[in-house]
Parts: sequence; structure tokens; C-alpha cells
Amino acid sequence: MGQAALYPPQNDTLIDVESEPVHSGPV
Repeated sequence: MGQAALYPPQNDTLIDVESEPVHSGPV
């Protein structure tokens, strides 16, 4: 569960990246 806090699930990541490219930093 701790890992989820560091980086959201793949599904959430895809939406996040499209919404805010800046969030793509860790990626």
C-alpha cells in the first residue's frame, strides 16, 4: 500500500499524464 502513495496505479498514471504532463517527472 505504501508504494501506491509513491506512484499511482498504471490506470491512474495514464490519465494523470494526459491531464498534467508535468506529473510525468517520475515517469
